[in-house]
Amino acid sequence: MDNGKNVIVKRVRYIEVPQQTKKELARKFGCVRSTVHRALYMEMDTPLGNEIRRAAMEMGGVFATKVKFIEC
Repeated sequence: MDNGKNVIVKRVRYIEVPQQTKKELARKFGCVRSTVHRALYMEMDTPLGNEIRRAAMEMGGVFATKVKFIEC
């Protein structure tokens, strides 16, 4: 379907955990949930982000992928 717009397809890799686990991670690392979100969505390449991801996997997290379609 050609609507005259370009579409960018972007794959987003993240670690999926329940909401309660995100709260526990924030409490454990003394940060806010937005920091946990950024770490789980690989937007944070820092030692803290690595520790949050490691703990999330130990708490039952699984790798997942989303596909985003961005019109430009």
